[in-house]
Amino acid sequence: DIKGRNLNFYLAARANMSTFNQTFQLLKQYGYDLNQADNKGRTLAHYLLKFAKFDQFLFLCSQNEIQAQTDHHGHTLLHQLFNLFEFSHMQFAFNDINIERINQHRTTLFLHVMRLGIDPNAADILGCTALQLLTSKQG
Repeated sequence: DIKGRNLNFYLAARANMSTFNQTFQLLKQYGYDLNQADNKGRTLAHYLLKFAKFDQFLFLCSQNEIQAQTDHHGHTLLHQLFNLFEFSHMQFAFNDINIERINQHRTTLFLHVMRLGIDPNAADILGCTALQLLTSKQG
């Protein structure tokens, strides 16, 4: 689109699990690369975590469809996940983001992201690692 977002952004933002599964099967059938990054370097996995679409993210993990990529700011999926944790105590403007689900799925999501081989000490362009991000939000 005009802002440089690709299909992955819209799929993550708008698809419920049923629609996501059907669309996933169709895209795979036609050879669409689900790890294609948009103009910000973000992939479908980045956006699924950003929009707290846990079922869809875990589905992609189960299908071995996620590659550990960083966006143009150097943010890994672990950075994205810890940013989500930061806001889990706040009121979201989006009705479909369930704070309870964020809190309930922290460990599961963390383990799935770590299985991708992401280095928790990888720094973004500001020099902040995901671990530093997590610990700075604890205090």
